[in-house]
Amino acid sequence: MKTPPIVTIAVLSYPGVLTSSVHGLAELFNASNRICGRFREMELPKFQIRHFEIEETTGRVISATDQNDHHRPAPNRSKQDGIPQDKSTQNIQALIVLPSIEDNYYESPSQELIKWIQDLHKQGTIVCSVCAGAFILAAAGVVDGRTVTTHWGLAEKFRERYPTIKLDADQILIDEQDLITAGGVMAWLDLGIHLVERFSRPTVAIELGKFLLIDTGRREQKFYRNFQPPLDHGDQTILKAQHYIHRHYKETISVKNLAILSHRVERSFYRNFIKSTGYNPGEYLQNFRIQKARELIETKQLSFERIGWEVGYADSSAFRKMFQKITGLTPGQYRQRFTRQQNLKSHLQR
Repeated sequence: MKTPPIVTIAVLSYPGVLTSSVHGLAELFNASNRICGRFREMELPKFQIRHFEIEETTGRVISATDQNDHHRPAPNRSKQDGIPQDKSTQNIQALIVLPSIEDNYYESPSQELIKWIQDLHKQGTIVCSVCAGAFILAAAGVVDGRTVTTHWGLAEKFRERYPTIKLDADQILIDEQDLITAGGVMAWLDLGIHLVERFSRPTVAIELGKFLLIDTGRREQKFYRNFQPPLDHGDQTILKAQHYIHRHYKETISVKNLAILSHRVERSFYRNFIKSTGYNPGEYLQNFRIQKARELIETKQLSFERIGWEVGYADSSAFRKMFQKITGLTPGQYRQRFTRQQNLKSHLQR
């Protein structure tokens, strides 16, 4: 029997990292190894996890103990347990920069970490990020000229910091071959399964999804993203217009009327509205209406025609088209995915 090929996945922790993702990825790849073991007739790989972290005093990257099926990650290893990085980064197929929820280290990573990532990428390692990890890859310059994703709540900050990098925050995962970025805080699950599929077979990824009770079908961040427009931009005139839309969104609202309300020339108002909110007035109104529609679908058992009318759409067809454009789902798909009553009904019918 042939020895299975080894695929080494490096997992990077840094200050503020989501520790559940560290342990979760180890369990995910270990589960994948067990599934691969069932298909003895295929030459499927064995995944090996290597954990790396940032040394607080110097900012350099050190390697903790290797992980296999019988070990757990050790994100808090001391300096004494570290291995010099030039001896520990050989034959790494993929690097995963994990999400962060408690610290802003990802906004200003150390120069040692930046060089470490650059060197890995140059030697052929696939560099991957989850959520805020995209900021670190951007700082390392490995995403220039590419399309990336990050958590939708960080999208505005990312665009401000890296205006020349194309960001598609609607997507949960974007694969650019040598670069893979995943959006949400928990998108390490999507990324892990994607890497399993990429290095083994789709069959293994599907079986892994079944074992972990994870939907391996197509998903997008816009399925989950709420409309949360900025209100702290400091332009009181634009804020007044926003408040007007919030109160009168069911009515017909024109840019001309908003400009008159704001005592500004229409063109100047339009330009400043985009600058302050990130949306033009029409986009803002549609997104606000659809957010209200989502809330009604989640909480009320109303027909979609009634919901469309309640949020300002006289034409139910126009409502359905706009709903799908903004959320990525039809109203019916949205209700099925996010409404408790519908989920309970589906469960009872099994």
